[in-house]
Amino acid sequence: TDFANEAKARGVLLKPADGDWVKPGRDYAETHHSPLTQIDQSNVSRLAPAWSVEVGSQGKIETTPIVANGVLYGTSTYSVVYAVDAKTGALKWYYQFTPHDIHDWDAQETPVLIDSNWRGQPRKLLIQANRNGFFYVLDRTNGEFLLGKQFLKKLNWADGIDAKGKPIMKEL
Repeated sequence: TDFANEAKARGVLLKPADGDWVKPGRDYAETHHSPLTQIDQSNVSRLAPAWSVEVGSQGKIETTPIVANGVLYGTSTYSVVYAVDAKTGALKWYYQFTPHDIHDWDAQETPVLIDSNWRGQPRKLLIQANRNGFFYVLDRTNGEFLLGKQFLKKLNWADGIDAKGKPIMKEL
């Protein structure tokens, strides 16, 4: 039921699994604290990067990544959202909201992860209101575009989006 799904979602936000970081600040209380105990004062000086990943754009990470069920979700410059295996650093998928971005619509908004019914089927979704003026719904297991809708009353650079979710540029 919707009530059961909502209660489950609230539980995850209130107390995420120990290794998960489900929103900026980690949890609903914005504790900014991980309960993991493997790293402490005796071994922190021995930490080293385990992996790095290229996500199809140059630049930097734009938001606090979210980690859920062993997958890191993040955003980067040139309007990209991506999923990475948190243990191996293997890129699972990436989606570029605005290809050939000439307006610098960096994907600065933290994506939101939800488990919900989509067209009658349970799906794991990633949603984001992108800086380009469109709201997106992606399947977070594979990055498949499911829906895009304009959320600004007026856009002066795009005439909508195509079937793959890419903005249709206006002739300027």
